[in-house]
Amino acid sequence: MNRRAIVIGLGTTLLISPSAVAQQTSKVWKIAFLVSGPSSCPETKPSAAFRQGLRESGFTDAMISLDRRCYTSDETARQTAEKLLATKPELIVTAGIPAARAISNVKHIPIVFGSVSDPVGEGLVQSLARPGTNRTGIADITYELDGKRIQMLKEALPGLRLLATLATQEHPDRPRFRLVADRVGKTMGLDVRHFTVRTADEIPSAFQAMKKGGTEALLIHQSPLFWAERSRIGALSVSHRLPVIVPQGAFAEEGSLIAYGAEQTDLYRRVAVYVAKILKGAKPSDLPVEQPTKFELVINMKTAKALDLAIPPSLLLRADQVIE
Repeated sequence: MNRRAIVIGLGTTLLISPSAVAQQTSKVWKIAFLVSGPSSCPETKPSAAFRQGLRESGFTDAMISLDRRCYTSDETARQTAEKLLATKPELIVTAGIPAARAISNVKHIPIVFGSVSDPVGEGLVQSLARPGTNRTGIADITYELDGKRIQMLKEALPGLRLLATLATQEHPDRPRFRLVADRVGKTMGLDVRHFTVRTADEIPSAFQAMKKGGTEALLIHQSPLFWAERSRIGALSVSHRLPVIVPQGAFAEEGSLIAYGAEQTDLYRRVAVYVAKILKGAKPSDLPVEQPTKFELVINMKTAKALDLAIPPSLLLRADQVIE
């Protein structure tokens, strides 16, 4: 090679930025993400927070191939999980109990979960401090908060006497959810009645039955079906003049009166940190399962006005977000 060719080659090399070289040589990690939502699987604030968490941990979009797919029930979670596994991902992220259960038999791929209320009871990990399996992540204490949600409803509606709950037929945690509602309702002098749906099309008739039976407020169970139908639930709440409290803030943004639970964007940003640690060489079995540290109370004042409700100042002052 002559001197001119060497100089030209050196000059070309110097024009390439270090970051560009890094991106050219970096491995592209194939990650599967199984999350509740409609089949169209639109981007949400938690999923955007997950991507941002990866970036903050040093993994650019060019370094990650993220295959994100949604499910609306236990059955669709299993079906979608099979399709994701067929793509041979190097790591799997699951959101919610149905997703975690759908891949409970997968032992050869690292798995990071979010929004699982009892990882030990589910058999996903041996203990929170030392998972001892191919799984770790962020737990969710939503069932421990159902009592708090009922207290908030009572605070917003001092005259509340008849409370309903709504859950899906297939959800495995429905019995525990109802036990908590019964126990807390009894201590507060409430009559609690339980309603169940199997499909989205049954939700309107359930609201009709509640209203006809004299229900004064509704506690919604955390479920993939209800998450996908959160806009419909908000609209039904207003049309039937039935105050609703739910576990996630996005429901209140879609019309439900009150939402209280773990702040989902913070939760899935932390899930991304776990993913980053594993991609950098950590073993899931050595990463302790964490619990939510940030919670949010969201109150939809548009809905309150539509229902002719005066939300007590004491509750409004505690709200992290008030939708006007």
